[in-house]
Amino acid sequence: MNISRFLVGALVLCALPALAQPDAKPIDSLPYPLISPQEAAHLGDTKNLIALHLRDVTLTQAFAELQKQSGVMLDTSRGGDEATLSKHLSLDIETHSVREACAAILDAANVTGRLVRLGGSGPLNIIFGAAAHPEIESAPRSGLPAFQLHALNLGPAKERSSDPTAKLDPKTYLSLKLRFDADPQLLLAGGPGVQVTRAEDEKGRSLQSDKAKDFDRFGYLGLGVAPSSGQEFIVLGVLPPDSHKLAHLDGIAVFVLSTNQEHWEVPDVLAAKGLTHEFTSTQTPLLVSLNEAEVEGATLRVNMALRLTRGGGDRIRNPLLSSFFLTSFLRVTDAGGHVLEAHNNGSSNDGTEGSARLKFSLPNKPGLDQTAPLQGPFKLVFDLPTEFVQTEVPFSFSNLPLP
Repeated sequence: MNISRFLVGALVLCALPALAQPDAKPIDSLPYPLISPQEAAHLGDTKNLIALHLRDVTLTQAFAELQKQSGVMLDTSRGGDEATLSKHLSLDIETHSVREACAAILDAANVTGRLVRLGGSGPLNIIFGAAAHPEIESAPRSGLPAFQLHALNLGPAKERSSDPTAKLDPKTYLSLKLRFDADPQLLLAGGPGVQVTRAEDEKGRSLQSDKAKDFDRFGYLGLGVAPSSGQEFIVLGVLPPDSHKLAHLDGIAVFVLSTNQEHWEVPDVLAAKGLTHEFTSTQTPLLVSLNEAEVEGATLRVNMALRLTRGGGDRIRNPLLSSFFLTSFLRVTDAGGHVLEAHNNGSSNDGTEGSARLKFSLPNKPGLDQTAPLQGPFKLVFDLPTEFVQTEVPFSFSNLPLP
């Protein structure tokens, strides 16, 4: 099991209540207001109507018009070669959903692809062709248009003993990979947390078990602002030898969404040494100080000091002091507006004060001397989540063949 990933994800989910609105009442052990999936889906809508009435334009031109009308940055570099992006299309659509508009553009151009959020608060990514995960096209699907879930890879999982020296128990349990795809315009702050309410074979025998909670969980746990796609592994009970199908699998997937963010921009991070900003919209105000920023070859390094100006003392409940958390909702763009790839480079904190060391990859350019510093300005943008809601999305699968 990837222990560090699990602990960091759990750390963040435990800490999110410190960021939530103070008047929120606990619901189902989470201190966020509960809204319907239909209400949650509209959180991703654009304020202005997207009206695309296009005639014989290229895919590039269509996406440029979508970006202009929606105000949402789109990255078409993943699998979008020149031949694909130069395809022509005509289209008439009016919607408030970038996801729907993007799907209509791709369909009109007869191009395979999908819109995703790969992480953080940067641009949405359009993934083309083989990179668009074709295996989910034929997989059983459930949920809702803005919160789709796919059942993948149903198979055996061996019981793991709590004693590291013990051998594996020969009893076989079931493991199901549950993939989720949410509307990329929704800012997922965590999830999904999955609760199975019914699991039966074709003879009506329950395949649920309390033992399942002792298994390793590899599922995606939200880290700051999460990608719009991920996966959970559901572990069920002992599989009877004469079972041939998972006749019924019902449950609920709980998503936590950010509904409001506090924004801060630094126009030129290389010239901002000593600049400070206090995020005050959270219940735990955070003071950020830019200590140093420099370009080394093809890398931009940014070091910052972090201090909780009220509260603190418990590092488990204050991940704001962690660069793991910070990189999820900050971004750096170059002079051309391109978002630089971010990497966590370590952090430390004592529960009240800390430091974060971040690095960003500069874009490779043909013939560029990687030892020479690139010219900025490099803009640093923070969008710190401050308010959250949760939604419960029911799912149901039937007649899944057993291995």
